[in-house]
Amino acid sequence: MVSVLLATTGRPDMAEACVSRVLQTTEGHEVEVVAAVDADPVTADRLLELGAEVAYSPTLRGPSRAWNAALGKARGDQLVLAADDLEWGEGWLTEALAALEGFPGGWGFVGFNDGHWGAELSTHFLVSRRLIVEEFGGVIAWECYHHSFNDLEANERARRAGRYVWCEGAFVYHRHWIFGERPQDETDARLLGLHEESERRYHERRAAGFPNDFEAVIA
Repeated sequence: MVSVLLATTGRPDMAEACVSRVLQTTEGHEVEVVAAVDADPVTADRLLELGAEVAYSPTLRGPSRAWNAALGKARGDQLVLAADDLEWGEGWLTEALAALEGFPGGWGFVGFNDGHWGAELSTHFLVSRRLIVEEFGGVIAWECYHHSFNDLEANERARRAGRYVWCEGAFVYHRHWIFGERPQDETDARLLGLHEESERRYHERRAAGFPNDFEAVIA
């Protein structure tokens, strides 16, 4: 099974479209969507109607804690770090799973083609449960990051393990406001104010070798 982990709040239409497209583009695969929804009962209800598993919080946890909450509910051997502003291309999962088979034992990290960064940075990705346990410290996001930098740490940990590949054919377009793909909204603005602190923590953690100084979600 593949578990798609979505963190979302305040974007019911975007979240609904995202989950609907995940389901449309993964027919023939065993897939579950686990959505961690913060302080947004409208979105939670809509995603439940689509068949998603929902990890709901009445307060704003932020994306890192939300992704980890979704991880705690996930059943899949392969996990996908997802966001509500992604557009899932045809065959993205088939391509990603094929790339995964290139690793010895068929486990590792497959970065998606988000239409912007290329192989230098996989902002969203598929990662094996085994890698999360053995190389990520049992989390899919690091809760010291309130805005950005989860992708950088995940990429570097996967590369360090020799289990990183970028898959051009796994096209999952990222409609982020910084690229002018959509207007900045309230959720963007709230998190943007936390960017500087997250950047500082990233550089500290990188200099220290990315210590596992946190509690694991899965083991």
